[in-house]
Amino acid sequence: MGNIFEQVWSFHIDTMGFDQPQMGPDGLYEIMIENLPSFYFGYTVAQGSGSSCSSYIKMRNSYSSSQFNSLSEFENIKVTAVHEFFHSIQFDYNCYSFDHGLWFMEATAVWSEDELYNGINDLYRYMPAWFSNPDRPINDQSSHMYGTFILFQYIDEHLGGPETIKACWENSRILAAYNQDVTYTAVDNALSMHNSSFEDAYLKMRISNRILNSNAGIYSYNEADEYRLIVDPPPEEFLIFNTGQIETKQGQGLSLYESLYYSVISDVPLRIQLTEINGEFKLSSIIKHRDEEQWTVRTGNDINIDPEMGIEYISFVLSATGGDQTNWNYRIQLSDGYSEDFTFYPPYPNPSFGQTVSMNIQVITEQTIHANIYDLLGQKIWSSSKHFSSPETETLIWNGKNKKGDRVSNGIYFIQVEGDKYQTTQKVIYLKK
Repeated sequence: MGNIFEQVWSFHIDTMGFDQPQMGPDGLYEIMIENLPSFYFGYTVAQGSGSSCSSYIKMRNSYSSSQFNSLSEFENIKVTAVHEFFHSIQFDYNCYSFDHGLWFMEATAVWSEDELYNGINDLYRYMPAWFSNPDRPINDQSSHMYGTFILFQYIDEHLGGPETIKACWENSRILAAYNQDVTYTAVDNALSMHNSSFEDAYLKMRISNRILNSNAGIYSYNEADEYRLIVDPPPEEFLIFNTGQIETKQGQGLSLYESLYYSVISDVPLRIQLTEINGEFKLSSIIKHRDEEQWTVRTGNDINIDPEMGIEYISFVLSATGGDQTNWNYRIQLSDGYSEDFTFYPPYPNPSFGQTVSMNIQVITEQTIHANIYDLLGQKIWSSSKHFSSPETETLIWNGKNKKGDRVSNGIYFIQVEGDKYQTTQKVIYLKK
């Protein structure tokens, strides 16, 4: 056990770069080995008051009983040690989190288990219940909070890696307040370095949980194939839509950062409209294309979907966002949509960070497609046209140069793609190396 805690110390202090927790009078951190109550793997006890507390850890003296037999004794010690020692660091950084941000403490401590001991995967046991209850708020402090590690796993994989998790706790230390949970602001500040926010990461995580694939770009998880062996995508309410009808769904009583999933069955184009009665919401549609690992995600209060484009499934996720509310009430309406004879997928990478920008366009009917890029002043800086005589997917490449061949400035640009019947525009942030 001592050797394992040395590994854990090296991971949290030397590799992650956290400050060491407060030491005892002998200059050492105290870990007790005792006969703990049943089902206790171990626990960390905070001592003192204020924003920074000292602590000690209690570990059980045996992991051989039946409730621990899914792992070996060494594996149980490893995941418990890395989890509990992170709590000792958290108590030193922001001791108020125990009263106001316990969900943040537990979610990031569970995340750290897989970061150091990736092959054990004990954290998988929290996933089935968590994925089955998307309508629980993200700050739920029941046992649900252990499964909230998936949010920080998403942040780790897509928004700066372990360094961003560290930055979340550094900001929590700066913002520590005895009477409030500062987690949302702490995470916001950490993610701002990556042009993101708590809300942005939360929404993308919810979309990723529906897709649950390792090849879905910004909506992927590295271990999605393993996740699928133990969890299903979140439960969905089914809605059936036919031409000429209007389907209305109304809901109330949602809390901040709760989400609901819907599955739409339709063979005809449909329009999904969101009305925010109380509070702010984000609505995203998730379309899986047939016979290929390709998804289209659209976000907005008015979304058109055309099943004629070759669709395997249509889902949408509704999330309560914003703040300063106690109840979030909404209305969703499904009505006739319009046919889309081509699809313009989100350009990538976005921001570009010195790379060329790729634009995938799937064309269904014969037509000429025109792609134009405009700057913030509305000036056309790049264009491309191609005639498609049969269904085809084309990838256009923009190398960051204008029509004269000169490199453009860093900034926001708009890509407009137009066919015979349909026009759409997407934003891209171009950044040089």
